Amino acid sequence: MLGTTTIDIAALNNPDLSNIAALYLIDVGLTEMPCLSNLASLKWLCLKDNKISHVNLQSYFDAETGNGTMPKLKYLDLSRNPVSKIDARIKEVFTSKPLIILSEEVMVDLSLPLSDVKHELKEAGIELVELDEKKENGSDVSN
Repeated sequence: MLGTTTIDIAALNNPDLSNIAALYLIDVGLTEMPCLSNLASLKWLCLKDNKISHVNLQSYFDAETGNGTMPKLKYLDLSRNPVSKIDARIKEVFTSKPLIILSEEVMVDLSLPLSDVKHELKEAGIELVELDEKKENGSDVSN
């Protein structure tokens, strides 16, 4: 077993890797979700067995263009992570409406209305959180 693992996110974002369809970063000690902005063909992202507690999607969304990264993502596996918070912009960022796998028992379908997504997350003990700037602008993501 490796004592320390270093993941070079810049190397993963290399344009030569833009056609990768699946990426598995299992048990590598991640504490946050890496922004993989150049992996436009990614359909499956497996981040299980890490230390991700807050899924912050700030670097996944381009506010100027309104585009999220990874437009083809179908599955995001966050199982066996201590996730307690997920960025409320998740449906804006992942427009392909992927299935979020939080555990073997809990899967959240982002094609559902936001109110249902919020309910499913709450049932799993996960809070859907807004950025402070959204609150200041009066935006409300709850339905």
